[in-house]
Amino acid sequence: EACQDGVLVHQADSSLQCFLPKFQSWFIANNPGYTTYNCSRAQFLNQLMVYRNATTSDGYSVAQKQKLIGFVAGELKYARITLTTTILQQESTAYKAEGRKVLDDMVNQINGNSPSGMNNAFGASFAWVWIESEAGVLRGFFTGLMLCFPVAFIVLVLATSNIIVSFYAIISIGFIVASVLGVTKWIGWALGIGEAIAGVIVIGFSVDYVIHLGHMFVEATHSEGLKATIDRFTFASRKMVPTVAAGGVTTFGAALPLFACQLKFFPKMGTLMASTIAFSFVFSVGFFMALCLLIGPVGRVGDISWMCEQIGLAPYLERWGCLTRNPRAPDELRQSVNVIPKAADNKVEMDELKAGGTVADVEADPLPSTKPDQIPRDTV
Repeated sequence: EACQDGVLVHQADSSLQCFLPKFQSWFIANNPGYTTYNCSRAQFLNQLMVYRNATTSDGYSVAQKQKLIGFVAGELKYARITLTTTILQQESTAYKAEGRKVLDDMVNQINGNSPSGMNNAFGASFAWVWIESEAGVLRGFFTGLMLCFPVAFIVLVLATSNIIVSFYAIISIGFIVASVLGVTKWIGWALGIGEAIAGVIVIGFSVDYVIHLGHMFVEATHSEGLKATIDRFTFASRKMVPTVAAGGVTTFGAALPLFACQLKFFPKMGTLMASTIAFSFVFSVGFFMALCLLIGPVGRVGDISWMCEQIGLAPYLERWGCLTRNPRAPDELRQSVNVIPKAADNKVEMDELKAGGTVADVEADPLPSTKPDQIPRDTV
């Protein structure tokens, strides 16, 4: 499949350079009664060296023949047969590897039918070396795909401190990466070195928007005391969606000039960047935030500190300094503050307490209606 029309060797006149037929004709013309089949070894090698250094009219220059016929210190060391294949450079690494296998099989067949001393032929080309380089980059790409999701999940957990939100985020990232790779398949691109390099960069782009929205969704509880998913959704949307949209517009705009480049890698990079930004915005705002709204955690549910409390590790981790109490979290405010007086009547009520009143005598607003940063200094 790597070869055009199923033909390995290009059909141009100069694509195959084998000096043997023309050397045979020259040998017969200059050695009457002899051919390359009935002459002695010494005569054959002597005439081959003469042919190599002679100016002939068979289409080969002296420089070309000296590259094809290798004499070192008067001894024949190698003979080259060069050819141009129909394998396209932009084909996938897998297809090009198939073409190389066809040539390797042909060389093995030649060695199998050759006498001793002539059965050490091998195929060599810079293209073969480059295929190995491409294969290494592709292996790195797939290894990166296998590693990126566990690493991204750990980063999400550290950034959001919530297992449930991190799980929703990693699902969204998977959809983003799969959609971008699907675009490359739909366009008809083969998975080559350019796609592999750009694909690794795409993975990093796909994490960006989701992690910001997830962090803000969790921060709604920690900083504002919001517990209901609709309130947290509204807070995250107001605070972060405009920023995410602005970032998407600038990054998408940065990808547009790449489409005008002549080198094929840059338009591919621009296509992958633009599609990644588009899918990242759609899945982060339309899918991830929808998951958080419909089946997202309520309050501190799913937080690392909440999970430690459920299994009884919180006191030990707090004692060791691994966990700290957040005075703005709703559940924790009830543990540290019993009554919050009204701000308007604060002076009168505090005077009553100083005169011997009790906490039960002080009128207070319900806890959720008072923001932590509005708590007076002289609160009981």
